[in-house]
Amino acid sequence: KEKLNELTTNSKLIRFNTVEMFLKMEDVFEHKAKLGFQIFGNEYFKTISSINTTKIQAKEQLKIPLEKKSVIIGYNASQGQQHEHILNQLTNLPDDLKNKLVLVLPLTYGGDLPRKKEIIEIAKKTAIETIYFTNSLTELELCKLRLCSDIAINLQISDAFSASLQEHFYTNTLMILGNWLPYDWLAKKGLKFYAIDKDQLNE
Repeated sequence: KEKLNELTTNSKLIRFNTVEMFLKMEDVFEHKAKLGFQIFGNEYFKTISSINTTKIQAKEQLKIPLEKKSVIIGYNASQGQQHEHILNQLTNLPDDLKNKLVLVLPLTYGGDLPRKKEIIEIAKKTAIETIYFTNSLTELELCKLRLCSDIAINLQISDAFSASLQEHFYTNTLMILGNWLPYDWLAKKGLKFYAIDKDQLNE
């Protein structure tokens, strides 16, 4: 707390990336007039709006089956995304529901090659069709991935309104988020999503 107060003493402004961060830390700082929140901007909104691609076209271009609901799991290969927990739960879905889904795993960064292979092997055990990306995506490809998302699951350990979440909301993806993540303020702003305990995913 002493270090944080020294920081505010020597700073003109301090901005937090979410409302929840700001509210949580407000009592720690003495110089409250310098505190506030400022959400990061997102340049990809412009690309998503300008590429003139439909969801069907985006799915075709990324080779995602049109007849199935695409379920995007996380946005990188890091441990914090909790891929194992998510995939192990999806393994227990009824077969008729599994046949209606295709899992999409963006594994382009955030983990080494053994980690990526481990996630892919676990995904195979779900008996759900799976598509995964391990090579870096261009800005255009990433925006098409957002466009073709039907459902996005984010049960990572912590998050500060990452760009990927913003983009999923922007493209009207059905969002399933961990209820421990700091997103009550989004609900208050009118954004719709499911906030769940990590063991409620199959429900």
